[in-house]
Amino acid sequence: MRLFHSLAAFGVVTLLLTLASGCDCAGPIRPHDAGPDDTNIDADINDSGRPDVGPDAGRDAGPQRCSSDLDCPAGLLCLGRLCQPDPCLASNPCTGGDRCRAVCVALTDPCAGVTCATDETCIDGTCFAGCLPVACEGVSCPTGQFCNPSSGACTPLTPCDATCGTGYACDLTCTPHSVCEGVTCAEGQFCRAGVCTPNPCFGVRCAAGQVCNNGTCVDTCGCSPACSPPERCINNRCVCITHCPADATCGTPDGCGGFCGGPCANPHDVCNPDTGLCQCVPTCTASSMCGDADGCGGHCMGPCASGDTCIAGVCTCTAACLTPAMVDCGTSIPATCMGATTCTGTGTRCAAGSDCDAMGSCCPLCPTTATYPCGMTIPSQVDAAGHTCRSCTGVGTACSATTTCVNPPGTTLPTARECCGLCADPSTVPCGMRIPDVLDAMGHVCRTCTGYGTMGCGAGSTCTGGATGTCCPTCQPATSVACGMTIPSPACRTCTGVGSMCPTGTSCVNPPGTTLPTARECCGSCASASSVACGVHVPDVLATDGSVCRTCTTGTMCPSGSTCTGGSCCPACPAPTSVACGAMIPDQHDSTGAVCRTCGTGTMCASGASCTGGACCPACPSAATLACGTDPMEPAGCPMCPNGTMCPAGERCRGTTCCAPTCTLPSTRTCGDAPSDGCGGTCTPGTMCTGTGQTCSGSPLHCACTPSCVGRRCGEADGCGGQCIGACDPGFVCSEHMPTTTPPTYQCDPSQCVPACGLCASCVLGTCEPLTCAPGQTSCLFSCECCNAGEICTTTGCAPFG
Repeated sequence: MRLFHSLAAFGVVTLLLTLASGCDCAGPIRPHDAGPDDTNIDADINDSGRPDVGPDAGRDAGPQRCSSDLDCPAGLLCLGRLCQPDPCLASNPCTGGDRCRAVCVALTDPCAGVTCATDETCIDGTCFAGCLPVACEGVSCPTGQFCNPSSGACTPLTPCDATCGTGYACDLTCTPHSVCEGVTCAEGQFCRAGVCTPNPCFGVRCAAGQVCNNGTCVDTCGCSPACSPPERCINNRCVCITHCPADATCGTPDGCGGFCGGPCANPHDVCNPDTGLCQCVPTCTASSMCGDADGCGGHCMGPCASGDTCIAGVCTCTAACLTPAMVDCGTSIPATCMGATTCTGTGTRCAAGSDCDAMGSCCPLCPTTATYPCGMTIPSQVDAAGHTCRSCTGVGTACSATTTCVNPPGTTLPTARECCGLCADPSTVPCGMRIPDVLDAMGHVCRTCTGYGTMGCGAGSTCTGGATGTCCPTCQPATSVACGMTIPSPACRTCTGVGSMCPTGTSCVNPPGTTLPTARECCGSCASASSVACGVHVPDVLATDGSVCRTCTTGTMCPSGSTCTGGSCCPACPAPTSVACGAMIPDQHDSTGAVCRTCGTGTMCASGASCTGGACCPACPSAATLACGTDPMEPAGCPMCPNGTMCPAGERCRGTTCCAPTCTLPSTRTCGDAPSDGCGGTCTPGTMCTGTGQTCSGSPLHCACTPSCVGRRCGEADGCGGQCIGACDPGFVCSEHMPTTTPPTYQCDPSQCVPACGLCASCVLGTCEPLTCAPGQTSCLFSCECCNAGEICTTTGCAPFG
């Protein structure tokens, strides 16, 4: 068995595939702790078609070639398919006990210029079967960074001294130790959180392009209907892959109708990728005072040390007393503006579900009957001091979802009510049996039921109902009884109607002169009217006894170019475009010489002209090609053409003269302000807002707060009273709280494999488990197996050197 922990072959979906861009890691792969960053494709084929890698390859031309650390002399590691010193020994940036690993990472997209067949995906420069997501597809990183396949984001490069080849660079990474280090699991299991867990995908072999999802093979290319560009099918869903160049600025189109994030001209602004706009994020916090600078040219609206009210960032004495609803129940309403205004009375503010009583205490409201247990007397309420503050009456009616609060038979007192189940549905009680009364937990009748059951009748029968109900055959459908025959009734049921069954090619109809259903008989169909000459009667259909059972109409068959009209064939009119404009088209006559069709007048004109009012008129010139106010001088009898509107750049045609509009910049005018432009029109509406975080939008235009979630985590404030759908820790996704609230609130919930995972990985109990190899082995993506020392990964799988 090559696989140390075998997962399904070619399991492909949420490509958490973090390829090390064709390079080896700095040390041997440990059992249970190899991850996607350890995955590599070590295929180097020489001109003869054999792997040009191994202990004896390249000894005369530099460092020894290798496929794993076991191929290298002591003290060297297999890095970039060459035996090289471990860069971590010369420079180790890791702290806290993390392991240092050197990895060769791609600086450019290995799939650039690679074209794969339909239902294939390019991964690390090679086409694999399946419609797969690729973490770094469409991602371009600036100089000094690379796309990290584990996150799909640009990551700063921590350079190290190693040879990686053109287009690659050595990067040092720090990897925390795993609780699965040193844990050995039995075949068919894998280590999770330090415990061996059964692997439902062990031994499951899926077809190319499929993925193992908890033991079941799932297709990845099942998009229906097919995707339309720029979208393509990924994991059975149409997805548009964004493409943002490394030098993109904020607002650059991403190719999918959205915007790229990027730098802003103002270093204090932050790019909002949702709108493609650079926005200043206010820096006000809970400790900011009124008037503190908000970092965006405005002021914070915090508290005032003097007790005044903060208005537009200025502490202002409003000299108005607080309303009682703004002050706690029983507390005296305080003086305002440092005692400048004397206020009287006490507050009435209480928590939801209570109100302020005459004693100055918050008294709970009486529970509603629907929230109190069935039959229980609703108690009077007491305040925080233990005093009775509200007398309550009535009893509760709350019961579980499958019961209701009722008085058992023989009782009338409300306190005798109890939660009692519902009467059984008649369809669950045998046919003819009385529906039983409902019993409570003590075995006493709590609800009297009426009616009888209807259950238990086989196919083709139903219960007649009532105390004498029996299973009785249903009436035969009319289509199974001969045409005109009365549908027979069983002894227990009366059936009505007559049959309609007839041989193929006939139908059940009443012959002419009959109306009774029992007089119907099977009769053939009339011949097609288009098969009988125009005006000739289509023969009636006769029954087997020679009588007429169906009367037919007249034929409509005519030669090509004519139609049947009024019982005669009438020729079609010539096309109007074949007759000169305004000329009369001759009327058409039938075989008797009578006019059967009036044809009107022709519309044919020379190229560039159209027939209007019986005359050929040239097309109107474009108004934008004629000087402002110029009359194109239409020919007599032709429609009026618009006068010219051409003016110098920046001017507008008004009547017969050009006018230069006078409008100030929209950013200097109040949101929605659209004054006259001096040329008969209006200026573009203003966009200026003065409130913190506000933008001008909507219809009609108005200033409103624009939420911003740039760089914020899931559940953090969006600056407008709502919460952000932001980032979560690895393994979690941002989802809406249940039950939902208005506005919605969000939290980080554990993520699941939806619908599955990456190449050579399988979805197991909600977690993507990658192919894991034993120490000294290397993983081969072409065959999803582990290669031993002395073997190399080729397009057909692991193969020996030489």
